[in-house]
Amino acid sequence: MRNMDAPLYDYAGAIHIHSNLSDGTGAVPMIIEQARQAELDFIILTDHEHLEARELGYEGWRGNTLCLVGEEITPRFHNHYLAFNIRRPIRGRGNWRRPQAFIDETRRQGGIGFIAHPIGDDYPVRGMAKPWLDWEVDGFTGIELWSYMHDWARNLRWKNIARALRDPDSLLRGPHPKALKRWDEIGKRRRVAAIGTLDIHAKRAPGLPCAKILPYRHAFRTIRTHVLTEYPLAQNDPNEAGRQVYEALAHGRAYIAHDGFGDGAGFQFFAAKGGRTTALMGGETQMSAGLELYVKAPEKCSVTLLRDGEPIAQTNGKTLEAPAEKPGVYRIEARKEGRPWIYSNAVYVRG
Repeated sequence: MRNMDAPLYDYAGAIHIHSNLSDGTGAVPMIIEQARQAELDFIILTDHEHLEARELGYEGWRGNTLCLVGEEITPRFHNHYLAFNIRRPIRGRGNWRRPQAFIDETRRQGGIGFIAHPIGDDYPVRGMAKPWLDWEVDGFTGIELWSYMHDWARNLRWKNIARALRDPDSLLRGPHPKALKRWDEIGKRRRVAAIGTLDIHAKRAPGLPCAKILPYRHAFRTIRTHVLTEYPLAQNDPNEAGRQVYEALAHGRAYIAHDGFGDGAGFQFFAAKGGRTTALMGGETQMSAGLELYVKAPEKCSVTLLRDGEPIAQTNGKTLEAPAEKPGVYRIEARKEGRPWIYSNAVYVRG
């Protein structure tokens, strides 16, 4: 099994976190400390409709954990949007019928944006879903493919509430099939990055004053987005380190892993020809004879290679090699002991 031409640095982060500056229960210093204890390399706070955590001076390095501050643009009903690397808050309230406006504003500010919890099916309480409805929009960077809170909530029922609070991981099924299908379809037209998130608030469980719903300490050890950078994150310059994280997210040079099921660090997926890497995750390459796809997982697992959403190769092990026989959107799904584990960003093979 060959490796990529140049090794990349792998940093694991937790994205889409709410503090008590909006509708979460945790103070930002406590959230940062628990992220440090979970050995996260970075976190991105996304309180609703403001950037107050940045204004209060929380953005930057805290030990070995980089705290970044974004915003969840939050219309009342639908079409929520995660905006990162923006200079000023962007108003979503009252604008749910015009999501293109805040997508465009995010780009005007030099930021990147991800459609949040895109699918609203299967929820026991419809008001929890707040799905994305307008798929005629353009200019978004990517989508929130796998959200811990939304995967958990979709599978919550009265009969499993006790288990859901005691062992929330037991409810997880992976990204919604419709989200995966939508992502594959968009990828046929253009590159679109995927991220894994938490969307946590750590709210009190109704009627159970000692229990919290998806507490920060637990969630920080679950779904993470691993970004791949060419150089180590700039420890002496938080602005540059933030730029490195956002650049990797923007280009899809990242993968999603539930690190509580097994540390995903070291996962690789790339295209190569003639001993030379032609595309990393998130990248494009031209279809040509001899083009191969390579996968390397950090632990033995069930690895599936998909093209345009259809499985074309599968193995139980740590490596997979397969020819790219025709153009398509190629990506990886890996399961560990039957549980959803790693979802790669795509390699786009164009005709």
